[in-house]
Amino acid sequence: MCGCHAGCPLVGRGAVAQAVWEQQCTCAAAGPVRERLQRQDERRREFVGVFTDARHEGHLPAEEIESRLRAVFLDRGEDPPPGLRGWAEVVAAGTARRGTRTPRVLWLGVRAVAGTIRWAWQPAGSAAEGGRAGARALYRTAATLALISALLTGAAARASGGRRAGVGVGATLAWSATLGITSVGTAVLHLVRVAEAHTDGRTET
Repeated sequence: MCGCHAGCPLVGRGAVAQAVWEQQCTCAAAGPVRERLQRQDERRREFVGVFTDARHEGHLPAEEIESRLRAVFLDRGEDPPPGLRGWAEVVAAGTARRGTRTPRVLWLGVRAVAGTIRWAWQPAGSAAEGGRAGARALYRTAATLALISALLTGAAARASGGRRAGVGVGATLAWSATLGITSVGTAVLHLVRVAEAHTDGRTET
């Protein structure tokens, strides 16, 4: 055992809670880790502050929210991560005037799906081609589920009695699966798109 770990009071205790490690570990390498965790915690609190202020002030444009989020990193001398624009638009939609929030959120979802579909069918040759292939497979699956859901919905409309109830349940489950796969898959793929655009020096929303 090296001298660094030999003198640490946590030696031999196995896994401990992070709070205990932060307070008691005396290893030399623990200092930089503590500093990084502290910066992350401070950044998280500042992010929450931006979101809270946006909710209290209300009706802030996405550009203003994005500027505040970006300042959290720039004030610390750090590069803002990709995707801040998307976060700002979601927050702006969620704090907009009542009656406009749901349409704005739905429009963001539709735009994200449309953008991801266009990205998925772009010509091959990019470093993200593997991600695009996965996206195409996901949307083909979603399209198949949507077709099945539509057929079940039509069958339920024509059926009667107990059969209508059974087919209706099947249609509901099929639509739920379609929406779940599409929404979760699009969210993940949107992050891939944003990261790729950031690497290429482009802006993606």
